[in-house]
Amino acid sequence: MTVVATMPKFTHDWLVHELDPQLYRRAGVIVSGSGVLRTGTVLGKITASGKYAPLDPAASNGAQNAAAIVLNLVDATAADAETAILVGHAQIVPSELTWPAAADTTNERNAALAQLEALGIVSHQRL
Repeated sequence: MTVVATMPKFTHDWLVHELDPQLYRRAGVIVSGSGVLRTGTVLGKITASGKYAPLDPAASNGAQNAAAIVLNLVDATAADAETAILVGHAQIVPSELTWPAAADTTNERNAALAQLEALGIVSHQRL
């Protein structure tokens, strides 16, 4: 019998450096129905409510634009949930981010990375 273990993802897997955690971490509300989100999940911000949802390039409510990254595991399956999010000035490893199923193409992910870069969240490739 083969036993397969899945290691949890840790923040340090995708977050290389933060300029100032006190300035660029926020408490964000994840909208109900988003499910369980792991650290490193890319979020969009819903314009009407100010709540966050997993990035969805096909959305038209604001969630189509990358606006933040989840810092802690959060369950927003049945109710809104508050969690820590990263909103600016950091270095990240894009290949270690958790991409929502809706952002499944290279072009969509590259567009999201460009949106994050506009917020000061820049890509870094580990050597």
